[in-house]
Amino acid sequence: MKRLLFALSLALLSGLSVSTSSAQQSQASSASADNPAVRRAKELAQVINAGKLAEARKYIQENYAPGFLNIPLDRHLDFIAWVHDQTRGVEFQRVQEEKPGEATVVLKNKLTGGFKGLFVRVEPESPHRISDLGLRPVKPPTDAKPVAKLTEEQVARELDAFISKLAEADVFSGAALLAKDGKVIYKKAFGMANKDFNAPNRVDTKFNLGSMNKMFTSVAIAQLVERGKLSFDDPLAKFLPEFPSKEAAEKIKIKHLLCHTAGLGSYFNKKFMESSRARFRTTNDFMELAKDEKLAFEPGTSWRYSNTGMLVLGAVIEKATGQSYYDYIRENIYKPAGMINRDCYDLDRVNPNLAVGYEKDYADDGVRFRNNIFSHVIRGGAG
Repeated sequence: MKRLLFALSLALLSGLSVSTSSAQQSQASSASADNPAVRRAKELAQVINAGKLAEARKYIQENYAPGFLNIPLDRHLDFIAWVHDQTRGVEFQRVQEEKPGEATVVLKNKLTGGFKGLFVRVEPESPHRISDLGLRPVKPPTDAKPVAKLTEEQVARELDAFISKLAEADVFSGAALLAKDGKVIYKKAFGMANKDFNAPNRVDTKFNLGSMNKMFTSVAIAQLVERGKLSFDDPLAKFLPEFPSKEAAEKIKIKHLLCHTAGLGSYFNKKFMESSRARFRTTNDFMELAKDEKLAFEPGTSWRYSNTGMLVLGAVIEKATGQSYYDYIRENIYKPAGMINRDCYDLDRVNPNLAVGYEKDYADDGVRFRNNIFSHVIRGGAG
């Protein structure tokens, strides 16, 4: 799951650059030199730029606070290695925000020219070891230069140059399409659909979407509301009176499930990890994994990203329509939209033109690719 969090930040890390004035650039030299968080951020930038796990390991062990080191060392190393891989190095630009013991600095991505904020918090006592860090959005400078309007041809050329740079660095593999008013301005595929056989991606290559499938579950629920099959304010008990308990089913509303405010967690739990993937192919199969969940908070009172909540919506769709989740989505969303290369595929079956998913493992001797077939579900679904 950690790769998912990294992937969500990638789009921001590799974003197109924003022009800044010389006044903004000069803020780097006027940053508060006495703020230990700024000093630590600059040190981290140097560690990232070195691109050597041995050096990063030593820095982490010597300069991270004991509490922060409760997070496994491999995760800390993965973060630094991943940022280096996606940027090929960073340049310190300026301090975006700071207060005693913490700061957010702006770093420039050497690969793309884009900008990203690095947040660092340190202990109050010397030597001010790092107690927290993470990536943050960059606030546009107030005196940014206006961007010239481009023709469609110029947009296509710039987009191609940008994505080609990412593909050549092997940080993007897939297909891109840009359209305006129904007219396709640009489409092109990059990278490998299967690295074992050097099979390239095509513009019609199929890809597993992972959690992006939640959008189709949400659209299906909205359709059923329009058709009078259910209401956003319906209690879950109307469809699943016993899940996760009678009391909880009365409190949870459909809107809570949609907004990740139901208090449910994730069915990718210990039982799933210790089971054969082949056991789970239908909504009911996955619901078995979630049956013992307890609410983390009263529905509607807080927010918690929840795979289980979206899975439960898949079960609601089946109860409200009398169809399987897969059949309903295929007939009511994919087909009307002309999505002929979209489905929830069984990965242990032959699926022509379906790409293999890969993750990067960072080691002392470099980057290694690992396919995700054995870490993935056999068949994706509502969640």
